[in-house]
Amino acid sequence: MLHLNCKLGTYFLFQLLQTSSMTESINEKTTPGVQQKINKTDLKKIITNVPTLNESSMVGQMLSLLDNLIAATQSRLSSLELLKKSLLQDLFI
Repeated sequence: MLHLNCKLGTYFLFQLLQTSSMTESINEKTTPGVQQKINKTDLKKIITNVPTLNESSMVGQMLSLLDNLIAATQSRLSSLELLKKSLLQDLFI
């Protein structure tokens, strides 16, 4: 069970809060309106399984590395697409 006073790796907690099951749980407890809000009491009522601090830190680090790898791959892909465009332009000039 996740309590607000427990310690989690921050990146792990960030990723956990973005999961569909967690967003659904939060949305069930938010007050309706243009800008939805959830209070501390309702947030404490959300039950989820979490690993230990050490495990969550390791998972968070791995997810961060994967995010960096994805960003690097997207950057490389963009560079290759620009190179392709340039080569095709040179080919037809």
